[in-house]
Amino acid sequence: MILLFKYFWALLIIGQAGNGAIWWDSTAPQRKKNPELVKDHIRIIWIWYVCAGSIPWLLLGLGVLSGELTIVHDVFFLIPITPFKLAFYVSIEALTLAYIYYVFFRSGAEELSRTPGMLRMMPLQGSPAFWKALALLLLPFHVAFYLMLSGFNSR
Repeated sequence: MILLFKYFWALLIIGQAGNGAIWWDSTAPQRKKNPELVKDHIRIIWIWYVCAGSIPWLLLGLGVLSGELTIVHDVFFLIPITPFKLAFYVSIEALTLAYIYYVFFRSGAEELSRTPGMLRMMPLQGSPAFWKALALLLLPFHVAFYLMLSGFNSR
């Protein structure tokens, strides 16, 4: 059981890649109809979702393998702060801010609405307004992140 907790980060990376493969497969009909979507799909699915989305889990794994963290759930206890814990949280924050920037300022909402498959069950997924609303829902997590790093929970 301890091996599961120690190497849970690897399962998260495998799950991320598996979800990316499923998403890629589910968008194959759109790519066959419109070959110009291939470039967008490679960037969104493989580069951003799979590769960049795995960065926090890789940092967590490095922390476990280096001995800084004994098991994966150590990252949820901020005290004592270690470089790997800080890197894990900063990477999540950076990815979230990059997503918000992409959706609002780089026409990401329009691109994501042309890339179905990730949230297949949502009826509004094809609407750019849906992706902008989803990005706004992430903002409260930024407040929690900064409170957490400021030592708010250290009392």
